[in-house]
Amino acid sequence: MAEEVSVLGEALGAAGAVPEIVRGMGRAIQSADRSIYYFFGYFQGNWALDRIASQLESDTLLKTGPVISLLWYFWFRSDGDPYERRTTILTILTGTFLGLVVTRLLATLTPFRTRPIYEAGLVHHAFSMPMPSYFSQMSSFPSDHAAYLAALGFGLIYLSRRLTAPVIAFVALWICLPRVYMGIHYASDIVAGCLIGIAAVWGCERTQWVRNGVARALLAFMDAKPQVFYAVAFVITFELGTMFLDVRELSRALLHVLSVGRYGEATELLLFGVLCVIAYSLWRHHGLSKARPIGQRLQSKY
Repeated sequence: MAEEVSVLGEALGAAGAVPEIVRGMGRAIQSADRSIYYFFGYFQGNWALDRIASQLESDTLLKTGPVISLLWYFWFRSDGDPYERRTTILTILTGTFLGLVVTRLLATLTPFRTRPIYEAGLVHHAFSMPMPSYFSQMSSFPSDHAAYLAALGFGLIYLSRRLTAPVIAFVALWICLPRVYMGIHYASDIVAGCLIGIAAVWGCERTQWVRNGVARALLAFMDAKPQVFYAVAFVITFELGTMFLDVRELSRALLHVLSVGRYGEATELLLFGVLCVIAYSLWRHHGLSKARPIGQRLQSKY
């Protein structure tokens, strides 16, 4: 374990493509990860802390409910420019999906990284309660949990700067800290996931093709067929709230029947691929020239 380097550095280093300074950084990151894990090890086994961390990690409603509720709050606000705000919200969701695709691709294509709780080379402290075993088949790097909630949290900050401190505290203490405490992720997994999620949303918000070609096309579709748009939006936000639990279970079952290897890693890709196809189809159907006039009619209603 002492000679283990970071996942990315290990992959490129084997091919002789990484200079010594990069491998040194990888070793420094790995050392910091172990130190942080050992720090939390002093508290592991505490009856109250173990149960608080487990509850925070497993309670999907408390993790995603506040974020999804706030997105709907901003969606239906009538002040300001509803058209631009809704465009921003749809762009935030597009960036969130993109960030998750990137994290799942990295988890699938980079060398498998054992989660710290299952790492035989680490010194572990016994928890006061049974820990979940299903994480053992999933790579630790990067954290899609962190990417997902950091992306949505950054989107909320983008919508309202007043939410900066509450969102940072929520993501850091409520989402990320319990997963490090329980050994589900190394600290670097969390940091990488957060950076990916934030970068994806920021990039989409700065890309006019996404705002014009995807978000405004979806608004045009909403204006034309609100009954269909909101029916689909309900299902999507429901799955967002459950962190795609039903979709993941269905995907795993289907891919297991098809005997596809590492089906757990491909679950999100299946969902996001379908969503990308839907978004592209809407863009092709409506065209950029139709999106703005319809949006202006939407704005005039307020």
